[in-house]
Amino acid sequence: MNDKIINRTHIFFIGLLFYIIRNFLVYTAYPVPGIVLRFLWLVVELCWITAIVMRMRFNWHTIVEIGLIAWGYYNLSVTGSWNFVAICYMLFASKEIEVKKIAKFMFQITSVLLMINIVWYTINFALGKVQLSQTRQVDGATILRHDFFFNSANGFSFYLFFTVLMFVYVYYDKIKKGYLYGILLVSAWFTYVFPNTRTIALLFPLFILFDLCKGKVWDKVVSKICRHLYIIAFVLVIIVVYLFAFHSNAITQKINEAMNGRLTMVAGAYQLYGINLKGHRIINENLYLPNLGYFKLYIDNFYGMLVIRYGLIVTVIVSFFAMITSRDLYKNNKRIELILLSFVFLFGLSESTALDIFPAFPWLFFKETNIYKKDKKPEKIKELRE
Repeated sequence: MNDKIINRTHIFFIGLLFYIIRNFLVYTAYPVPGIVLRFLWLVVELCWITAIVMRMRFNWHTIVEIGLIAWGYYNLSVTGSWNFVAICYMLFASKEIEVKKIAKFMFQITSVLLMINIVWYTINFALGKVQLSQTRQVDGATILRHDFFFNSANGFSFYLFFTVLMFVYVYYDKIKKGYLYGILLVSAWFTYVFPNTRTIALLFPLFILFDLCKGKVWDKVVSKICRHLYIIAFVLVIIVVYLFAFHSNAITQKINEAMNGRLTMVAGAYQLYGINLKGHRIINENLYLPNLGYFKLYIDNFYGMLVIRYGLIVTVIVSFFAMITSRDLYKNNKRIELILLSFVFLFGLSESTALDIFPAFPWLFFKETNIYKKDKKPEKIKELRE
């Protein structure tokens, strides 16, 4: 085949297109047959395996990549989750392709899908064909949530949040700060009013605050916090969950209330499944545990999900990715990338979906690490035309 017509870069982006479509359908409530999702994933696998094989050279990097992908499939068979193997595929199939080019492609496709979905939802809402979900009581009034035909309102907010962050990353140097901050504030308002996802509504203005912390002292403080945020959040969650599960007190109860009962779910999963090397297939079920009471088991915390569902081996690998990436972004003065990656870790405090590399694209910043770049070929390859 003529390399000028199609090369491994094109093949990677074809696979990425199918992966974006598949993931979007998985997160929405549209009745998509399972065979369609399996076909889309098969195309993704075919494209990304081809892209890997076309540039592969036999060295220790290759052995590590094959080993990680193989473990990803084993982890899939145990947990039922594609997330870890998808991270491995996307990182290894996109060698020599800039992160910004990948993020721009993601943004272009995802923003179109989201806009079509929002318009379709708005039409159905105007026609009275939408049923809102109830959340909490505030001053005697029930707060209603719009899920925009996603499986949950939080799922929609997850997509919207990282789509906006894709825009921030791609166009940060090309747009006036006033316009950028305006987009972030409008997004925060929209997220709070309609899907009513408070965590994400707070993260949008937090980015503005971090971005405004310029100057030698404040910039260093923000960068230091972001560099160590993963390990701080991880250790904090593990300690608090353990104390809540076995030595609960007023402090842990207050933390659990502030997190809408998320500690109950993580502690319950820990007591029910425990922790091992390979992980577990978590069943979302109604449970009763003597020290926790009645609750529905759904691990709504990235760190708890990582350890309990994915197992210690994946936890070590993902932690290595997170800490090495944070360290190298800090050392190489990639400030915006470091802030965006830290937002994945903050998001993970209240959501379990932080490991999904699409739309949680900042995991791609592992491509900016020194260890990843050591295996890049010196010659340039033709990139996908913009």
